[in-house]
Order: sequence, then structure tokens, then C-alpha cells
Amino acid sequence: MILRLVRRLISAEMLGFVLVLAALQTLIYGVAVSVRGTDTKYLFWVCLLALVISISLNKAKWSGIAAAITLTLVGAIGIWVLGARLLPPLAELLRSLIALVSQIVPVIHERTAIDTTLAHNAWVIVTQASGVLAARWQAWLAGFTNQDAAVTDTLIRSMIWTLIMWLIAAWTGWFAARRNAVLALLPHLALLAFVISYSERKAETLWLVVLILLLLMGLWNYKNHLIHWEQRSVDYSDSIRYDNTQAVILLAVCVGMVAFITPSISLRQIREFLRQHNEANKTAEMLGIQQQVVKPKAPFALKSSLPREHLLTEGFEQSQQLVMNIRTGELPPGPESSNSIEVPRYYWRSTVYDVYTGAGWATSSAPPQTIKANTPLITGLLEGYRPVHLDVEIARPEGRLFWSGILYSADIPFRAD
Repeated sequence: MILRLVRRLISAEMLGFVLVLAALQTLIYGVAVSVRGTDTKYLFWVCLLALVISISLNKAKWSGIAAAITLTLVGAIGIWVLGARLLPPLAELLRSLIALVSQIVPVIHERTAIDTTLAHNAWVIVTQASGVLAARWQAWLAGFTNQDAAVTDTLIRSMIWTLIMWLIAAWTGWFAARRNAVLALLPHLALLAFVISYSERKAETLWLVVLILLLLMGLWNYKNHLIHWEQRSVDYSDSIRYDNTQAVILLAVCVGMVAFITPSISLRQIREFLRQHNEANKTAEMLGIQQQVVKPKAPFALKSSLPREHLLTEGFEQSQQLVMNIRTGELPPGPESSNSIEVPRYYWRSTVYDVYTGAGWATSSAPPQTIKANTPLITGLLEGYRPVHLDVEIARPEGRLFWSGILYSADIPFRAD
């Protein structure tokens, strides 16, 4: 019995599953060291769950389209629940619904109303948490479409990477069940190549995935041959298992070492080394061969990433055009030379940034409201503030309302977004 258990543990299916898990862990490690400000400690368990579900759906003879739609929906809903922290509210909602079901029979006999307070309160918590997460997604998408006002949100970034890893693990499980090593690990190689080419960190993880791919190709090719031989009742030697294992490991290690060493060899450096340490350069000079002239690279200049859509113009240091005239009544009319009255400084604004996203400021989202003329926006005056009456004349109409301090009211109707 122990021998049978050992054979099952070292079977091709179990070894292939272990190698697939190793490839997933390598992918997670390669991504985690290159992505900053992202929670990756639960990615392995997420990938393991997606892998098991995908293999189970393949074993159940699901179609590829149905499995892809199901896994995508399950992953998106699960990540949303985790991102909004809806597990406790949903558990409370489920308990309240079970309690409502238990009230149906007594209510029918007693002809009383069902108490839905607990279920309503739990549902309100779920909707509020989902609304907050939806607002963060809205702010992030607005910054994504407008690169000048990009918003950095670690939660949104973690949700995106979790969904990507979920889909890759599901893809891997689907083709691992069919014993197709190349298609199973192709997303691993593509994602790692993209991430490493940008971050230039942990390039050895890509080499390790290639080594695992070679081992899986040899293992699953051996398994497919065994199934083919057994179906055709071909008599084969038991020693082929050991011979095949040695050949696969030897070839995988050799090819893997070549793949590991090759990127470190620079043909340009070898050429420069030979050119500097032999007489070829003297011969070239004697024959009049011109040396290659390397063009100087243009200096790299950083581009400003601050939001500029709220600025009036391109800046006062670049434009002398009049934008607007504002009178507060604190300065009597007259030439500037005769002005000896000190007037407080005012900062004019048309947009308020009141939400801190972790790496910058954004404007909170709100439904558009139409405000009538001379309608107070706040009740009374704030403590420590004084009223300022502004007479604004826009020289360059932009369809915006400008004010200083906190806007109390305006003598014209406007729409606030």
C-alpha cells in the first residue's frame, strides 16, 4: 500500500501539478519584486483557487467559452468583494435572510408583517461599501484617461494585478489539464518578459519559467506516449520511465543553462574587445577604413506630471494677455501710482481638489447640480471668515466661475459638477 501511495505521488499528473505550481509561484515572485505599492501576499492562494477550478471545469467537459466566461465573472466578483471588504456584510446579510425565511410560517399564521430591518441594514452597508469602491474606480479611470491628472490608488492597482493573475492561473489550469505545456505557460513568459524588460529586476525568474516549461514538455510528452501505447496495447519496457526521466532532466538543464548564459554574452562587447586587443585597428587605419561614428544621445528631460487642466492659461510667465478683472471694493478707483492702500492677497480658484489618493489630490465626484442666482450654498458664515463681495469680469470667457475663499453665493445661475 505504501508503494502504491509513493507511485501515485510521483506520477506524471502529480509531478506536472507541482511544476505548474512552481511556475505560478515564480511568476508571482517576478511580478511582486517589480511592482511597487501592491499587496501580493494572497496572490498564490488566488492563483491556486483559479487553477483548481479551471482544471475541474476541463475535467467536467465544459466548453472553452463557457469556462472562460464563468471564470472571468467569478474572478471579477470575488475580487470586488475582497476589495470592498464585503465578506462580513454579506455574511450578515445571509444570516438575516435565513432569519427572514424562518419568519414566513409564523407570519402566515399570525398575519403580521415580516421584520426586514436586519436585512435592510446589512444591504445598506453592502451598497455603501460598493459605492465607495466605485467612486475610487471612477477617480482612477478619470486619471487613466487624462494622464496629466493621473491618480495612484494602491487598492485599484492590487485589484487589477489580482485579476490578471487570476486569469493567467485559470488559463494555465485549462491547458495543464490538456497537458499542453507551451500554451499553459505562454502567458507566464509574456507577462514576465514585459515586466522584466521595464523594471530590469529578477531576470532569472524568466529563465526559471523556461526551465519548468522544458520539464513539463518532456513529462507530458512521455505521459501522452504512455496513454497512446496503452490504448494500442503496445508492450513497452518499464525501464523507459527511468531513461526518459534522465534524458528530460539532462536536456532541460543543458538548454536552460544555455538560455541563462546567452543573454550575458554581448556580441558588441566581444567585437570591441577584439578590436582593442589586436592589430585589426591598425590594419583598418592603413587601409583607410573609417571607424563608425556614434551619434551623441539627446539629453533626457523629465516631463512635468502635475495636472494642468485647471490652469487659466499656460502661465503668467509665458503670457501677458489679460484673463479677468476682479473688483472687491477694497481699493478705491484711481491710478495705480496714487494707490497707498494695502489690499489682502487673494487666490482665485475654479476647481477644488479635496480627495487625497495616496500620491496626489483629486476632485471628489458628485452629481451635477443647478444653482439658482443669489442662492446661498452654505448656511450662515463660517467662524473665522469674513464676507468678500467680488465683481468678476472675464476677459477670456471659459464657461467657469471663479471665486476666492469659500463660495457663498453668486448673482448668476450656474451648474456645479
